Amino acid sequence: MQTLEDQRSDPEQLKQTLHRIRNFGYDVDPRGAMSEIRNLMDQYVNDCRVMAIACSALWRLAAGQRSFKIEAAENGAIESIVDAMRRGQNTDDAEFVQWAVGCLASLADAQEVKSFIARIGGVEVIVEALNRHQDSP
Repeated sequence: MQTLEDQRSDPEQLKQTLHRIRNFGYDVDPRGAMSEIRNLMDQYVNDCRVMAIACSALWRLAAGQRSFKIEAAENGAIESIVDAMRRGQNTDDAEFVQWAVGCLASLADAQEVKSFIARIGGVEVIVEALNRHQDSP
């Protein structure tokens, strides 16, 4: 996925491209895109803005395709999201939490993924993040 790789060092351009993926999908194999998004999540794990948009793009790419949801678990994307949710500076951001929890909920539509999220401690992380933002709209 050349476009994202070319923009790895420019967070503003990267966010624009991820927004386009979220809004319009991507014209290549989503598996390649999901893998690159996972790599970006690892690079920008402490940037809640990039992480929120990456979660939204991943959610879009995997929506409706059970095999893509499983791919997200196998390629490490779910672990990247849960890891980011364990970081206080990210969980303080309500928008990141919304996209991260929404993405995980969508991916958990596949039973194998639901079990995987539970095994890596994702349920506790989700509950903690939701408790932190009880008063958020």
